[in-house]
Amino acid sequence: MSTTLVIVVTAIVILVAALVLITIFSQGVAQFSTLTQAGSYCITVAQSSCSTTDTMPTNWNIPSVRIGDGPTISCASALSQLGYSPCECDPTTHTLSGCV
Repeated sequence: MSTTLVIVVTAIVILVAALVLITIFSQGVAQFSTLTQAGSYCITVAQSSCSTTDTMPTNWNIPSVRIGDGPTISCASALSQLGYSPCECDPTTHTLSGCV
């Protein structure tokens, strides 16, 4: 009986760990109809990341934003297309510069 319980508990722990990892690493592609909407989303994500981790989001330079039927681009690229200078996080003040 106790061996069965250990197997069941182990299986549950493995499933929970897998769900946590999938949630953490599955950003996916965010779909927007305009570049301005994508830029607002990217700034919001950057502000949240900067204020909590003192760094830019891990996927900042990875294509993760799609505008309309266009190609998938990175948040850094989307903000560059909007005319913002490079967006950076100041770890001492926990604020963004260059994109707000």
